Amino acid sequence: ACKEYLKALEVMEEHFEEKNLMKNKIHFVALVYIHLSGLYSDYYLHEQTISCAKHSLSYLQKQDSSSWHIAWVLNTIGSQYEMIREFDSAYYYYKRATTAINDTTLLLYRDICSHQAMLEYKTDNQKAEAAMSTLFHLLSASDSEMERLARYSFIGEILFHEKQYDSAWKYLNIVFNNVTNTGCKKQAAEWLVEICKVQKRNDEIIKYAGFLVPFANLEENKSEIKSQLTELYNEYSQNKLERQHQKDISHHRRLSMMAYSGLFFIILIVVILYHYNKRRKLHLENQIKEEKRAHIIE
Repeated sequence: ACKEYLKALEVMEEHFEEKNLMKNKIHFVALVYIHLSGLYSDYYLHEQTISCAKHSLSYLQKQDSSSWHIAWVLNTIGSQYEMIREFDSAYYYYKRATTAINDTTLLLYRDICSHQAMLEYKTDNQKAEAAMSTLFHLLSASDSEMERLARYSFIGEILFHEKQYDSAWKYLNIVFNNVTNTGCKKQAAEWLVEICKVQKRNDEIIKYAGFLVPFANLEENKSEIKSQLTELYNEYSQNKLERQHQKDISHHRRLSMMAYSGLFFIILIVVILYHYNKRRKLHLENQIKEEKRAHIIE
């Protein structure tokens, strides 16, 4: 899939100058970058995910896309920065996302607010109470089981880090038993294992630890795929730079040829004017001599 997406981008870049991309083509390129960002995000390749999402964002903004779509990409970029603990950048993109959408009735808006609440907690642990207040407010506004589980996950995470293990276990156990997202379920299981260790819940730890066992081999296999995906994107980026470099060279050559042609015509005009003025001067001198000769004869 990665190869196909990157090939599609290469074909578009080779056949169309960016300034000549029409509406449908811009939309196509934006979607390809979105798919790439999702693919890299699944493998926790944050740098590539951010790069692809930013490219997608630039194309979406060129075609006046919906505020929802733009806010979604901004939120994606913010969450990736949050994962790599570049919190200032994460806050910047979350803020842009809420500004872009500003419709408090949408699920996306509540998701972004959840991310902002967690970010505030991560940057200042003293804000745990404020973050929890925001999350419970968003929980009360949830309109689906999936959304409630997402809020439970964030609440359970804060309670876990605050060492309120009984309460954390309650929320995280609900998430583990009901969520369908494998990544979210795995994270809940990891925290539940730690809680069981602290609280000596030896019988229950087997349940969560058993779920995590297959992921050990899976992560090992994923590491090879991650390397291949990174190599593909680096190769694409290098080829793109080389293509741009060649375009810049061609553009420079065209400008140089135009400059040389312009200089040649200027010199040619100067030479023509010089000879013209010289002939005109000789003509005037001859005319004056003839007039003097005629005057002497008279």
